[in-house]
Amino acid sequence: SDPVSNATIFLSSAQVFLGQKIFNSTGDFYQVVTPGTMASSEPTHKYGTVQSGTAAMKYLGTRATATATVNTW
Repeated sequence: SDPVSNATIFLSSAQVFLGQKIFNSTGDFYQVVTPGTMASSEPTHKYGTVQSGTAAMKYLGTRATATATVNTW
């Protein structure tokens, strides 16, 4: 499924629920696999599942970026 839909930005020490999707300041997306309270610092891992406070977050991916160049000859 699309990791961007219904994702919310990371909030320090916030309560999170099972299946909730969050993203950090660099555009990495995560899904809660163990509900609980987030740690004070945002998740930054790029693979697998990592504990964040009492919650556990599974890495989903990073927001894609691109630059378009248009030639007008």
